[in-house]
Amino acid sequence: MSGHSPSTVKIEGVVWPSPDYRETSATAPKELWHLRVAIPVWLEDAENGLSARFRRLLNGLWQDLLVLDQRMTELDREIALIANADPIAKRLQQLRGVGPMIATALVATVGDANSSPTVDRWRHLSA
Repeated sequence: MSGHSPSTVKIEGVVWPSPDYRETSATAPKELWHLRVAIPVWLEDAENGLSARFRRLLNGLWQDLLVLDQRMTELDREIALIANADPIAKRLQQLRGVGPMIATALVATVGDANSSPTVDRWRHLSA
């Protein structure tokens, strides 16, 4: 992988198939946020040598990614609602670095600090 930055990966094989089906290679980013920028550009560029089949497959994967992004946003909102409705989770979010996800995970894992079996768990956690 010489000549490639640590944030890219060389993909070899019939990645961008040419009309004569010779093997070609391309460089694609590893990080998802780079792919979010690159994929729409690849799909819009009619002159980049992508076959119609590969373009169709890539577009399908792009649409799947957009649906997953939407689902993650919905789940993040739901977790935020749960965290804001729980008094313990609300208090935990006042700590630096603790957001709705960590707060609700702690409450779910450790339980209610006011019940006697979990008081020791919270004390152990704080130690």
